[in-house]
This record gives sequence, structure tokens and C-alpha cells, in this order.
Amino acid sequence: MGVDIFFALSGWLITWLILSEQARWGRIDLKAFYLRGFFRIVPMLYLTISLYFVATIAMARIGRPEDGARLANVLPYLMTFNFAYVPRTVEGIFGHAWTLGIEEKFFLLWPLFLVLAGLWAGLYRDRRLVLCLVSRV
Repeated sequence: MGVDIFFALSGWLITWLILSEQARWGRIDLKAFYLRGFFRIVPMLYLTISLYFVATIAMARIGRPEDGARLANVLPYLMTFNFAYVPRTVEGIFGHAWTLGIEEKFFLLWPLFLVLAGLWAGLYRDRRLVLCLVSRV
């Protein structure tokens, strides 16, 4: 139930941020939106992974080298927000990280959908659809 609440709140927050930007500036700068989101989420994830890496090295020194092997197997998935695709035989650490992957995919696609829906509904005066989508047209 906690994951469902997290996803609902996240969807509300992303939608609110996009609609607030549209109301405030009359446009949506997707590039700036994505950069703000990147710097809000990625540094903490990478810090957490780094701390776990240090803890794994410490655990290997006291006789648990299997933790290092598991970390090495899941690291590519963690670094790219694709933990949901970790083979079941490898899973074990960062089990909750699949939610971050879903969140990131939603974070990338939902604002784009809102912009396209706004274009379709005629909410923007300038209806030109450019790849940079409404960012300083």
C-alpha cells in the first residue's frame, strides 16, 4: 500500500509542478524540468550506492565476499534505474530500488504526455511542435 501511495503522490507532484510552471510562465520548459529532477534524485541515489559499496568492502574484509559479488551483479541495474529487470537469481540487495525505476520512467514520460495533451487541446498559443517542446520557442 505504501508504494501505491508513493506513486499517487509522485504523480500528483509531477503534474502540479508542470501545471504550475505553465500557469506561471505561460510555457513548459521540459529541459529545465528534467534537469531539476535529475539533480533532485540522482545525487542521493548515487550517494546511497557509494555508501553501500563502502559497507560491502568492509563486510568482505570480515568474511562476507558474496555481498561484493551481488553488488557487482546489480550495479548496472541500479545506476540506470532498471532494477525491476534484475534477474531473480541476482536480486537481494536494494530490493526496493525497482520503485525508483518506475518513478523515473513516469517522471520522463508523464510531463511529455502533459505537454502533448496541452498542444492537442490547444492550450498553447504557439502550436508548433519542436523537439525541444515549448522550451523557449
